[in-house]
Order: sequence, then C-alpha cells, then structure tokens
Amino acid sequence: MAEEMIVVDHKTLDYQGLVDIPEFYKVVDGYFKRRGYDKKEALTAENVTETGKYMEVRLEPWKTLTDYAQSKFVIRIQFFDTKEVEIEIDKVKKRIHQAHVKIVTDAYLVTDYEGRWEENAFSFFIRTLMDRYFLRSLTNKQRAEIAEDVERFYQLIGSFLNIQKYRMSTY
Repeated sequence: MAEEMIVVDHKTLDYQGLVDIPEFYKVVDGYFKRRGYDKKEALTAENVTETGKYMEVRLEPWKTLTDYAQSKFVIRIQFFDTKEVEIEIDKVKKRIHQAHVKIVTDAYLVTDYEGRWEENAFSFFIRTLMDRYFLRSLTNKQRAEIAEDVERFYQLIGSFLNIQKYRMSTY
C-alpha cells in the first residue's frame, strides 16, 4: 500500500461576492493542465435551498513525479447561497452568480504508489531504509515542489476572484 505524506493540510480560501462559475472552472482546469496534472472529479453535488443553490465539487488532481513518487491534491470547492444575478458590462447584460465560495485543499506526496516495495517484509524494510536515509533530500525537494504548486494555485484563484470583484464592481 502506498504511503501518503501530508504536505499541505486543510489550506482554506473564503470569498463572498460575484463570481462567474463556468469561468472559475476553466481557470482551475487550465492551471492543472499547464502544470502537468491529471484530474479526477471525485464528487459533484448540487442542492437547492431557500437561501440559494449549494454546489460542491471535489477534485483529485495527481501528477507522477518519478517512478516511485506522485503528487496528489484533494480540493473541495463549495458554493453556498448561490444566486444568479444579471449585470451590465459595457452595455451588455451578462448572467453571473452571487455566492460564498470556500475552497479547502490537502496535498500529499505519495510514495510507492504502485505497491512494488511491499511484496514481502525484506523489500518493505529496504524501502523504509531508502526513504529515511538515502532519498530524504529528494523527498524534501518533492515536498517543496508540491507546496509551491498549492501556493501558486491559491494565488491564481485569489487573483481570479479579486479581478472578478473589481470588474463587476466598476460597472
């Protein structure tokens, strides 16, 4: 069984305001495609409430770093009290959403993701020695790379939401 080392634990971003949800998804997908990640949509849920629509998406992007290590994210995106509103930009009416957005991200470094080193006790022992003493610097470098990917993702999403806020409030 693969070992998952937590690199980022429950990093959260909260935003309340206007957001173009289809454009938001394009930004998220584009980021992971550019960074070389494959993506699985683990959960999609939608519920209509009295205060608006609730939507939740759980994405699980991953990227193979080496034959032995893999980067894995678990991203939970929630839209609370989502209402469709109509605004006018350059005398053109556009439908977007007013929502409370919450994004929670966990990131992991997964080693021996194919389970090759767990066939017997001796190979498991050798793998443990390699991880602890010989591959430590490589593992630390991979952890730093994953943490940087998370930070860039949050900077991109934060910038997108702030631009949305600015664009919508000036018209």
